[in-house]
Amino acid sequence: TPRAGGTPRAGGTPRAGGTPRAADRTPRSGDKTPRGRWRRAVARVCAQNAVAKAFEPEPLWQQMRPYAILATSGIAFSPITQAILLGSVRATSSPSAGGMPEAAAVMVGSWWSPAFWWKGLGGLMWRLLRDPRSWRQYIRGTAFFALHDVITRGRVQWIEQATEAGAVRPKQPMLRSLAFEAACGIAGACMSMEYMRSILGGQGHPSLRFLALGAAAGFARGAVVSTGGQQPRVQTVCSWTEFMLEVVAERECAALLGFPCPLARYVGVVLYGIGNLMPWGLLIVPVNRLMLRVFGEDPIVEQKEALERVALELETSKRGREELANARQRVTAYFGKVELASLWQKVRATGGCRKFVAATAGPMELVRTLSDSLLAPQDAAQRGLECILMQIASQRSQDLQSLMTDEQGCRLSQDAIIDALEDAATPIIVKRSDMVRSALVQIADKSVEHLLLGVTVKSLDGVESSGLKYLGFRVHFAGEDGFDMGGVRKDFMDCFAHALTHAEEPSPFTLVDPVNILGLGADSTWRPIPCDEEQKSYLWALGRLLALALVYRCPCPIQLSCLVFKCLLGTPLRPGDVRQLDPDFWNHRVKPLLTTGGADRRQAELEEWGMDPLTFISADGERELCEGGADRLVTEQNRGEYAQLLCEDFLIGPVRTEIGCLVMGFHEVVPQELIRPLDAEQLRMLVCGVAEIDVDSWQEHAIVQGDARVARWFFDWLRRRPQETRSKMLAFATGSSVLPSGWKGLKDQQGNPLPFRILAQGDPECLPSAHTCANLLVLPPVKSRIVLEKRLDRVVELAGREMLLL
Repeated sequence: TPRAGGTPRAGGTPRAGGTPRAADRTPRSGDKTPRGRWRRAVARVCAQNAVAKAFEPEPLWQQMRPYAILATSGIAFSPITQAILLGSVRATSSPSAGGMPEAAAVMVGSWWSPAFWWKGLGGLMWRLLRDPRSWRQYIRGTAFFALHDVITRGRVQWIEQATEAGAVRPKQPMLRSLAFEAACGIAGACMSMEYMRSILGGQGHPSLRFLALGAAAGFARGAVVSTGGQQPRVQTVCSWTEFMLEVVAERECAALLGFPCPLARYVGVVLYGIGNLMPWGLLIVPVNRLMLRVFGEDPIVEQKEALERVALELETSKRGREELANARQRVTAYFGKVELASLWQKVRATGGCRKFVAATAGPMELVRTLSDSLLAPQDAAQRGLECILMQIASQRSQDLQSLMTDEQGCRLSQDAIIDALEDAATPIIVKRSDMVRSALVQIADKSVEHLLLGVTVKSLDGVESSGLKYLGFRVHFAGEDGFDMGGVRKDFMDCFAHALTHAEEPSPFTLVDPVNILGLGADSTWRPIPCDEEQKSYLWALGRLLALALVYRCPCPIQLSCLVFKCLLGTPLRPGDVRQLDPDFWNHRVKPLLTTGGADRRQAELEEWGMDPLTFISADGERELCEGGADRLVTEQNRGEYAQLLCEDFLIGPVRTEIGCLVMGFHEVVPQELIRPLDAEQLRMLVCGVAEIDVDSWQEHAIVQGDARVARWFFDWLRRRPQETRSKMLAFATGSSVLPSGWKGLKDQQGNPLPFRILAQGDPECLPSAHTCANLLVLPPVKSRIVLEKRLDRVVELAGREMLLL
């Protein structure tokens, strides 16, 4: 039968000491309130307006945008098209067959030379300046060229505007699109002949073959229009087909005007000429900007840009979540190095260096010594916590007794005792939809004596220890079943940390701003950020919550910066902290000053650059580092003091008030003098827990009951899984994704050991279950390793903050 902690969870049953997940959550009561109805009404009206605006057609003059772009670009590109036409005819047409156009005299040299094309373009422009009569011919040719583009490519340009932005247009009827574009292709062929006649001269007329080429190019454009750009391969093939058909039709037109050219050579020369005059294509940039100013952005392009912004925000958020997922490992590895360095310094300072060196006599002794040394900070943190809790119980018990006595202070007041016990036994009721706000508000409302009653009552005579677990800091999730005997509190700490560090952007329809009081620093740890007065009150309540996490041995897995814990301990901030947390600022602003002659060199550089001298001003220039700092110069004599003040201001200057609010809330529950024996790393370990999970250590400290083979399979499965999966399994079994200063820190509220236990018994067909209040994992006694691993994978898939009950 299950222990008193509750009933097994997962596989269809709620978990012990925990709460049912998303499937059993009741709807928020706020949805039925006037504010909830008002919010839904506002959202509905805004959504309707957005839909109506999306379907509202553009004015007719703005719908002419693609045709205006083609006409303007036709005028801009007319010089190079005329140069390419004249150069191609001159390079491929036989003089004996039909002679040479008079205008082709400007094309001098060999066609394979780039100078041939650019000199021809320059000669064409010089001819316009020298002979005003040639303007009529040029304008006539330009007008026909632009009109040809407008008639043939107007609908295709409309499609390409969308596809270039990554969007598409609606599909059109195939037959109607082909017929319409074929007709436009024939009309465009006639425009093309008039354009070439104005440039080359001649008296030819359109032939059936020439018109058929124009209609074929129209068919290719019709295929693009009919698909709406939704088939990129079809669009690419049809666009190249249309281009080649246009070149072939141009060669056919030149032959009709009396300038026959070999087809293959003409096509090659045209392509070569386009490649040489490609830089002229940069004119499309000012043309597009001009059309944008006149007609505005295409609606579908605006919608695509809005979607890209949303996608970018989602990608940024995703990368931020990935950074947060890896932040624990990076910070743990960083502090691990600090632990080794600080441990070695402690060994030397206490005179134990000889013993440490003597232990290296044998390799096994060295390994054993190093292993014991790595565990020392966790053991020291636990011993320090025990002392802190004893002193808190002693101090707060006196305050509690004074509150429970009558006005004369002679005897205990029964009414005061009942009120205190009722308030201490009432859990805070939090909403998963508004986790941070609902929790911090209630923690701020409760008195410190009532929050700590579960700890201080141990020092009161006549109170049974069995009732201690029902007093003090307890949590209940609104609309969910579950009685907090330790497991729900640990689950709340995990949920609270996740909600505080993964706050979503506020919706434009929300009436309450989210609680945003922490931000990521350069070292990927969290620290307070500048905020208003209301948010500062939440920081004060957060300080209380962190102190409760320390007192109740229930770590809150927020990877806070070591600066926060140094401020909690009252430890002065040093330049070395900047070197660890922000190496760039250290290397560029602090380190050069600390070298011999560094202050004089910096002052000389500033004077040479015409800048103000270096004074006792903050790095952002907004605060004085000391009284009268704006008029106090930095010299070789005071550069150490300046570096100290500059680093301290750089680390906490902009958020000094915010950190003070958090520190004040923490010290209201746990006075500063009680935690001074700890260092910053030990305090961080007790408050935030240990995120790095070593499977070998887990197996070593686990108590196995039942089939040991199943337990071995479980730990083998864990070894092949990443840290994220290990954290999920730890949260599934204990309610917390982090360890309270190692496996020895698994204790109940009264400080009694509560080790991790595995019980291999029950129905072999069931999924694994857990009792979080007792740190008990129940595994089914299966006969196959593969079956167990599949069920464990299923549990991890369902476990976590989004666990669903089957």
